[in-house]
Amino acid sequence: GHRITVVSYNKNTDHWCDRLCVEKIQDIGIEVYLGPWREAVEDRIGFYNIVLISRPTIFQLSYRFWRKVYQKSSFSVIYDCEALWFRRDEEMLRLYNDGIRFPSLEMG
Repeated sequence: GHRITVVSYNKNTDHWCDRLCVEKIQDIGIEVYLGPWREAVEDRIGFYNIVLISRPTIFQLSYRFWRKVYQKSSFSVIYDCEALWFRRDEEMLRLYNDGIRFPSLEMG
């Protein structure tokens, strides 16, 4: 069998998965770690063969840490950059080129 653990990079709140959601995930044999994600990784070095990282911003924020972990025990990384992010960025670029600016984003 496979050991699967779900760990959220962001501070775990009910925003991503409420108690019922967590229970459903656990009912199918998946561990849900609700503590700090770095602690979960450090406690399990050498435990997993594959790490799945989703979202470009999460990969950017955590890459250096994963490199340090990899030096202690190697693993494969599956980087899921989510096609939806690409579509959003593509649309934002189109709007930017049409003269519509987003104050919260700096496109350069």
